[in-house]
Amino acid sequence: MKGMSTMIKIRIRNDDHEIDLQFPISENKLYAKLAEIHAIEGKDAPQSAFVTEVYWPEELSMLKDRFANLDELNYLARRMESFDYHEYDQFLIGITKLENPTEKDLINLTFNLDHFTLCKDVSSYGKIGREYVMNTEGAVPAHDEDDPKYAAIGKALIDRGLAQITAKGLLIYNPFDELTEVYDGQTFPEYYYENTLASAEVSYNGRTELLLLPGEELAIQKALARLGAPSDSDCEIRFCLSKGEDDAWEERIEGIIRSEGLYEANKMLYESGPVKAVFYCPLVGEVTDEEGFSSPVDGRFLKSILAGITGLRTRLHIRKSRFLLP
Repeated sequence: MKGMSTMIKIRIRNDDHEIDLQFPISENKLYAKLAEIHAIEGKDAPQSAFVTEVYWPEELSMLKDRFANLDELNYLARRMESFDYHEYDQFLIGITKLENPTEKDLINLTFNLDHFTLCKDVSSYGKIGREYVMNTEGAVPAHDEDDPKYAAIGKALIDRGLAQITAKGLLIYNPFDELTEVYDGQTFPEYYYENTLASAEVSYNGRTELLLLPGEELAIQKALARLGAPSDSDCEIRFCLSKGEDDAWEERIEGIIRSEGLYEANKMLYESGPVKAVFYCPLVGEVTDEEGFSSPVDGRFLKSILAGITGLRTRLHIRKSRFLLP
């Protein structure tokens, strides 16, 4: 989330040693921290530790006094990092509706915020109904605030008993809705959590992990372990530059992957000099076309793509505040 470098902070223990951890964290730094308290389980093994304290967010207090998967918490923190303030509140409210959630459940919750409509402006049925449609369907026309259908939707939601007053606003939530399982507990769903020169989809035995390159070797090792792959040479690898116009450079890296392996290709990308990454905006925005139809853009979106499309104007906002992109 904008302005926050630490999304999750906990304290872990191994025997008589304790240490604080803040997520998201690099793989190498996590390994070093665990080494300080002699809690290494093998470089490519899923890292778990006993949690003795949850500093924040307090909604994750269910992690206290049990073992937690630190790799899953790291992925969760990266997902949380992309939230705007409204999505962050949706996530925290969503946690309270889960029964004894695991790290897997929390990760899946980040992909299911459309089940938790949070209305900050409850001055009319229409405001509630329009927010609900925006959240559940992903888009509403840009200037149809006065459409009477929203008032009808808002009133129906209230009459059905789906509205709950919370400290963060009016929550519209159906407890009988099933959340979509995006994370199966083994391989992490595709997620571009930072700007990199390239990426690689690594597949093995029907499963796929996304690697952002150049990256830490430890991240590659862990991804292969989650896939259950003996080595990178046993995998199908689809390489892609973030800026895909340089076909010759892309083919050269693909050749290195085939002949020398993914690790060597990763090293070459590291040694290729400063990375001119594609610019991603960490805020949530709306894209409005010439017909006046707007659609929210979840998390980080590719400004360079939007800038190249005629007839589109982009609008960024953190719910209460709105910013215009030139």
